[in-house]
Amino acid sequence: MFSLITPTPLIGRDALRERIIQQMLSPQSQARMPVVICGMAGVGKSALAASVMHDSRIQQQFEARVFCASLGRDPDIPALFNRWAAQCDIELAEPTVEALVLRLNAYFARRSALFILDDVWDVSHVYYLLLGGYGCRVLITTRLPPVAHFLAARHTDMLSLSLLDPVESRTLFRALTSQSYSGELEGLPLFIHALSAILNQHGDLSPDEGSLALFQQILSATPPLGYTLPANEPLHNIADLLKRNLQDISTPMQAYLRLIGQAAGETTVFHLHTLQALWHTTDAKPVVRELVNHGILEPRGQGMFYISRLMKACIALHL
Repeated sequence: MFSLITPTPLIGRDALRERIIQQMLSPQSQARMPVVICGMAGVGKSALAASVMHDSRIQQQFEARVFCASLGRDPDIPALFNRWAAQCDIELAEPTVEALVLRLNAYFARRSALFILDDVWDVSHVYYLLLGGYGCRVLITTRLPPVAHFLAARHTDMLSLSLLDPVESRTLFRALTSQSYSGELEGLPLFIHALSAILNQHGDLSPDEGSLALFQQILSATPPLGYTLPANEPLHNIADLLKRNLQDISTPMQAYLRLIGQAAGETTVFHLHTLQALWHTTDAKPVVRELVNHGILEPRGQGMFYISRLMKACIALHL
């Protein structure tokens, strides 16, 4: 079994975790109809999927194992199939994708297995990976709302992962470090893990806890949680994780994002009218829609949109 990340303290996700497990175990679930976890970068999608994977009930139910893959932006599907075939002791003289799909489908047709497809960016990458028969289940994570909406056949199959509330944030922080921090934790697990690691290493923070320099320090840090990406996507620091959202952003959109990055440091929630004024446009909806589809902005209702402070700092420092 290939674990995407090392199991970590999971705070504030008990209800969602149990809901996913019950959907995976339910005989009423439709085979190969994915359950999709959607949320912004760093909100804990992979950690939640890993926690589901390591649950004892999941291990007992799926006797043919749990098969995992971190797809990323440009996955090597043939290499993935070859790895899964090797795990199943399937050998082919000419292991083409088509031949592997046929053999893997035949192998899983009467077996129960759970496929966890982490970090999906393109729906076309998933088509070949919906394997097996009635006993197989699929769990997908993505940071892109259009991908999640397309892959979740029913509204109950899409789970939106939100920020931790202040109490949950402090609970996670205390579980990771005994050091103190008086600044706002915001509720983004990636930020809390990275901040805790820096505090554990250095014991204190300098310069000022609320400054852009702190976020530069965090963005330059090694990703926590044992994050792994496909070999063709280098991952040197936390900034690399976030910059993946900024790829394929057009030049005009980059200009709009820079203005968000330059906005008052603590501002993370913007009203549509505020964005129109900031961008000097009479209609901000098309821009907002594209940034939501890229997983950069998150709708909060009543015309409000959220961007994490970590993403905002990444835009200010790297775009």
